[in-house]
Amino acid sequence: MKSTAMHQSDQVIVLMDSSKVGKKCSYKICDISDVDLIISDGKLPEDLLEECQKNQVIVL
Repeated sequence: MKSTAMHQSDQVIVLMDSSKVGKKCSYKICDISDVDLIISDGKLPEDLLEECQKNQVIVL
């Protein structure tokens, strides 16, 4: 249901807490290429920021 809503939306915005980066979970929300904007706490790892830049994802 979430992926259907994401694919039908005009823009995908993700709220990302840096303490959750690299943690294992039971499900995947989406690929970075599916995201338009990430709002974070400003402490995201450099490799993730580079991946965002490659995929033209805006990080705030």
